[in-house]
Amino acid sequence: MIDDISLGFEKAERHGLAIVPAPHYSLADFRSFGEAMLNEGVTARGQIIYNSGVIFYAPHRPEVRVVFDLTLQLAQKYSDRIWSDQTYLALAIEILGFNPHCLSPSFNYRGFGELISGSIRIWHSYEPLPKNAGSLEKGYLHRYEKGKLVKAVKVPL
Repeated sequence: MIDDISLGFEKAERHGLAIVPAPHYSLADFRSFGEAMLNEGVTARGQIIYNSGVIFYAPHRPEVRVVFDLTLQLAQKYSDRIWSDQTYLALAIEILGFNPHCLSPSFNYRGFGELISGSIRIWHSYEPLPKNAGSLEKGYLHRYEKGKLVKAVKVPL
């Protein structure tokens, strides 16, 4: 954690779950997961994958427990496949019609080349935290490249 993450906890209390979209955000296109969706009666229409590496949640809420229980059931059902836990979580959310609060990628920044707008709040990478991670220059979107955070696009302030 390199910046304030209290918004994640606040939104989890209000909505049950607060979570970030995954960098590879298309559920049906992730390792052919569309076949599991069809098998579960869900038509692929651009649904999102949520990144399960950082999840803010309200454990006392029964509807949140139902999401996690279905996630586990789906993971067990397809345990012979190479799909990740993220896909099962996203599919459970879709099947149940649960609407989590979506946090910005800054709450779970992976360093896969995705753009950074503002500050990084949680660095979620095996790579070391770049020295300038806590002080990105305003007026630019940045991205992680070859061990450094670099300016990628100039934006109006």
